[in-house]
Amino acid sequence: DLTYVIVLPMGSIPCVSSAFATRDVSARDVSAFNRAMNPVYSSVQEILLGLQSLQKGWNAHDSNNMPVDLFKRWTAKLGKVSEQMTSISGSDLYEKANLRRQWLNSDTVDDDEKSQLDK
Repeated sequence: DLTYVIVLPMGSIPCVSSAFATRDVSARDVSAFNRAMNPVYSSVQEILLGLQSLQKGWNAHDSNNMPVDLFKRWTAKLGKVSEQMTSISGSDLYEKANLRRQWLNSDTVDDDEKSQLDK
């Protein structure tokens, strides 16, 4: 079986470059944060692609009844979320990881919810 990979220099990935190239990574654990956020980011990208596809299909078949404002609003909002997620780097990455850790250790999250979040 063939396996294909994409190899990227670590310095070309902004959050890796700024967060890990210049800091002592062993002192700060961001893996739980990354495990939680990667699926969220993937979902946001998937929804954006789905919206584009839906908009193209709707435009091709019934452009007069297409809710253009609705598509623009959701595309803009999800685009902003995507942009904010990709801009988390360096000290922001550690701060977000610490906020997540504090939230998980607070009384507002029950044990069942915590176990689901860290899977």
